[in-house]
Amino acid sequence: LQSVSLNITPPARRFVVNKSREEQTMRPTMQFSTGVLLLSLIGAAAVEAKQPNVVFIVADDLGWDDVGFHGSTQVKTPNLDAFAAKSVILDSHYVNPLCSPSRASLLTGRYADQMGLQHSVIVQGQRVGVPLNVTMLPAMLRAGAGYATHAVGKWHLGFYKKEYTPTYRGFDSFYGFYNENIDYWDHTSDIDYTLTDSHNLYWGLDWHFDENGTLGMQWNEFGYYSNHLVTDRAVNILANYSTQHQPLFLYLAWQGVHAGNEDMPLEAPATDVNQFPNIWDQRRRFQAGMIKNMDSAMGRVFDALEKYGYMDDTMIIFLTDNGGPIGGCDYSWASNYPLRGSKHTLWEGGVRGVTFAYGANFADLGEVKNDLFHVSDWVPTVLDAAGIEIPSGLDGISQYNTLVKGWPTERLELLHNIDQNTNYSAVRVGDFKLIVGKFNDAYNGCPDADAWYSPPGDTPTSKYKNKNSTIKCKSPPLFGHTCSSKTFGEACMYNIADDPCEYDNLIDDESYADVRRVLFARLDRYYEEAVVPNWPLMDPLCSPRFYNFTWVPWVHDDSAQPQIDFVHLKPVF
Repeated sequence: LQSVSLNITPPARRFVVNKSREEQTMRPTMQFSTGVLLLSLIGAAAVEAKQPNVVFIVADDLGWDDVGFHGSTQVKTPNLDAFAAKSVILDSHYVNPLCSPSRASLLTGRYADQMGLQHSVIVQGQRVGVPLNVTMLPAMLRAGAGYATHAVGKWHLGFYKKEYTPTYRGFDSFYGFYNENIDYWDHTSDIDYTLTDSHNLYWGLDWHFDENGTLGMQWNEFGYYSNHLVTDRAVNILANYSTQHQPLFLYLAWQGVHAGNEDMPLEAPATDVNQFPNIWDQRRRFQAGMIKNMDSAMGRVFDALEKYGYMDDTMIIFLTDNGGPIGGCDYSWASNYPLRGSKHTLWEGGVRGVTFAYGANFADLGEVKNDLFHVSDWVPTVLDAAGIEIPSGLDGISQYNTLVKGWPTERLELLHNIDQNTNYSAVRVGDFKLIVGKFNDAYNGCPDADAWYSPPGDTPTSKYKNKNSTIKCKSPPLFGHTCSSKTFGEACMYNIADDPCEYDNLIDDESYADVRRVLFARLDRYYEEAVVPNWPLMDPLCSPRFYNFTWVPWVHDDSAQPQIDFVHLKPVF
C-alpha cells in the first residue's frame, strides 16, 4: 500500500474453527497465491535427490545497533559482519517483542495470539507451552523428508510436562536449558518467587541433554561458559552429519546475549570484556563483551559449515528473537539506535530484528532486501524448499521465491501482536503501522522504554559496515515522544518506509483517513480472531527443591492441584 487511496482489499484469510484454545480457535492465515501453492504441491510430489540442510541460528535480545553491519561504532562483530556480507540482509524482518512468542512463531509458522502466547514470555513454574496439537517444524521435516533434527541452546517453549520438551516436539536430541535464562557459568536458573520470608524455592540446575524422548541432566559442566558448550555441541553435530545422506535441521539458539540470573545478569569472559576499554559505561562494556563472545562462537560455527561442506546445499538463517532491551530493561544494556523503543515494546526497536539469510541458490546474495518478512514465514519457506506440502492454517507465507528468484514478497501485512490483557497491540499494512495502547514502563525496570537511546562510549566502526543496511531517520520531534491522539486516545500511526524511527505520528492527519480506517479495521479483525492469552500463575510444585535442585517436568496429571508443606518442603496432594 504505497499510496493513501487504499482501495485495495487486504489478502483473504482462511479460518479453522475448533473447540478450544489448544485447538486454535478461529485460526487465521495469510492466503497463498495460486502460483506459490502450485509450486508447493509440485515440490511435494517430486522426488528430490537431496533436500537442503537447514540451520536456524537464533540470538537472544540482540539489539539493532549491536552488530557492525548495521553501522555500530561501538560493538565488534567481525564474524557476523563477514557472513552477513555474503548473505541476504533482511532489513524489514519482524519478530515478536519477546522471547517465547517469537520462538513459537519461528517453529510453528503461526502468530503467537493463535497459541495463547501473546501476553508475555513463559515464566518458570507456569503450566503453559506451545499447544501440543500444534506441529512444530522439526516434526514436519522429520515426517515429510526424513530429516535428522537437533536443537542446541535455549528452549523456552514450555516443559511443565515432558510432552512439551524438545525431543517430544520433533527433535532427535536437545542440549541446553528449558527456561528463559540461566547463569552463564553454573547453568542454574533462579527466579525471585519468595513465597515465605525464609524460603526461596526457585533455584536449580537447568542444563540438559535429552535424546529420543529420554530426559537427562548434565551435572559435570559447572564452570564452563554456556556459549562455549553450546558451540561445541553444534560443531560436533555439523561434523557428524557432514558425511550422511540424511538432510539435517539444526536449531541453534544462543543464550547470548540475554541477561543471566538477577544476582549477576551480565556475564562474559574477561578477555571479551577487555576488548572494549573505550566504553566508559561498565554495564554496556559487559554487554559488548557478551556480544563479542557470541560473535566469536558464531565464527566457529561458520567455519564448521564451510569446513564440512555445507555451503552448497544449506539454508542458513540468522535472526534475533526480539529487539534489544535498552537502558537497564531486563538488566541489559543493548542498543537499538536509531530505532525507537526496547524489547517488550511494539516500536521498531522491539520488533524489527537483526536478520540475514544464506543459500547458495539465493538470488540477492550480498544485498540488502527491504521486503516485508515475518518470523512465522520461515516454516512455510523451509517446507517449500524441502519439497514438503505446506499445511493449511499457517499465518506465515512462503518467501522461497523472494529469496531464490528475487521476486517481490507476497506479504502485504503482518500482525505485530495483540494482548487482550493490556489492550496493547500493533498491525502493519503496506508501509503503514498502527500502535494502540501503551507499554507499562515499570515492568522489569524498563524506564521510558518507548524512547530513543544512543549507546555511550566509542570504538572503531566495522570494516564490513553496509551503508545500505543502516537506518536513516528524519528530524526528531521537538516535543518529546508521547503517543496520543485527540480523537483516538493512546494510538499512533506511522509511515515506516518514510519514517522508520517513528518520529511523525500521523494518527490525526485527515489526509491519511483512509489509511487509518484500513489499519483499525484490520486490527479489529485480528482481535476477533485471537484466542485468550494463556498466562497462568506460577505452580509452586515446580520448585527444584523437590527434584534434587533441578528444573524438570513436574506435572503428570493436569488436574492435580497440590499445596506446599513449607516445613518439610514437599508437595501435599
